[in-house]
Amino acid sequence: MAKGKYSFFKTTYLIFHRLYLDQVNNWRKLKAKIFNQRIIYSYYARINNFGDSFNRDLVNYFDAELIYVVPEKSQTVFTGSILGNFKREYSGYILGAGFISERYVRNSNQWKIRIIRGPLSGKRCDAPSEVLYADPGILASKIYPCQEKKKFKLGIVPHKRDIDFIKHLSCVAETKIIDPRDHPFKVAKQIKQCRFIASSSLHGLIFADSFRIPNIHLRLGDRPVGGIFKFCDYYLGMDVDPEHLDYRPDLSVEEIIGRCKLRYTENYLVEKQQEIERIYNSVFSEISQK
Repeated sequence: MAKGKYSFFKTTYLIFHRLYLDQVNNWRKLKAKIFNQRIIYSYYARINNFGDSFNRDLVNYFDAELIYVVPEKSQTVFTGSILGNFKREYSGYILGAGFISERYVRNSNQWKIRIIRGPLSGKRCDAPSEVLYADPGILASKIYPCQEKKKFKLGIVPHKRDIDFIKHLSCVAETKIIDPRDHPFKVAKQIKQCRFIASSSLHGLIFADSFRIPNIHLRLGDRPVGGIFKFCDYYLGMDVDPEHLDYRPDLSVEEIIGRCKLRYTENYLVEKQQEIERIYNSVFSEISQK
C-alpha cells in the first residue's frame, strides 16, 4: 500500500514538474522575441544536475535562448551523455555530447557531427576524421569568468548518485562538498574557491580543467550509469590517458591531493576553447539562415 502511494505521488510530481518546465520554455520563447535573441531548439536532460543545466548558460553565452524539445525536433545537441536518445535518422548538429556507455551504436546515421566528447563516442557513430573532440564544459572559465578567493584546500564534487554516499567519507570534515544539484554558476563559484578538486562527476572535472585547478577523478563506486566510459571518452578526446582514484575508507585528504594535477597546458585549453567558439558561431549562423 505504501509503495502504491509513493508511486502515485511520484507520478503526480513528475506531471506537474513537466508542466512547470513547459511554462518556463514558453517564457524563454517570449523573452527571446522581446530581446531579439536567436532561439535554439535542443534536447537535453532536464534533471537537477549542474552539468545538464549548463546547457542553458552555454547557449546564452552565444547570445541565444535555449528551448527544450524532444530529440526528433532538436536542431542541435550540446553537452551530456545523451546521444543514445537519438536515432540514426536524426539530421541535426552534434556539438559536444557523447554516449553514456559502449552499448550504443549509431553508425550509418544522418547526424551533422561537428564536435563530439571523445573518440569512444565518435567510434560508435561514424564521426568524421575532422571532428573536434571536446566537451563544451571547458568553456566554463569564459562563461563564469569572475575570480574567487581560495577558501578551501580540497573540494569534492560528487555525482548526483553519490551524494548520500559522500557523507560517510572519513575526510569529509576537512573538505568542501559541492552539491551537483546547485545552479552551474554556484557550482563554478565553489570550485574556484578550492585549490584542488576531486570529483565523481565528469563535469566537476571538466569545470576544474577549465579553471586550471588540479583535479582527480575520485571513483566512489559503480552508482553512475555507464561506469568510467564517459570519463575515458573525455580524457582520450583531450589527448591524455584516463586516470582515477578508487575510494577506500582510509583515504586521506593528503593522498587525494597528491593525485590531483593539471593535465593540459593553458595553450592547449585555449586552442580547444577557440575552436569550439568558432564552430558554434558558424553553426548558429547556419541555423539562423534556415
